[in-house]
Amino acid sequence: MIPDFSQIGWSAPRRAPIEVEGQRMTPEGLAIKHLYNQGDLKGLPHLDTYPGLPPFVRGPYP
Repeated sequence: MIPDFSQIGWSAPRRAPIEVEGQRMTPEGLAIKHLYNQGDLKGLPHLDTYPGLPPFVRGPYP
């Protein structure tokens, strides 16, 4: 029998706090930060390029 969910009280799920500091390593040896922001984009030279055009660093799709 299916329970009557309209009679069951609701509460928000508990969530673990987001870890801002530190990083984890992928099996390939890449460091992945837990949180990224606008400051992480500074100094990246390929952000002004388009997909499908040289130097071909963004893949074939927009």
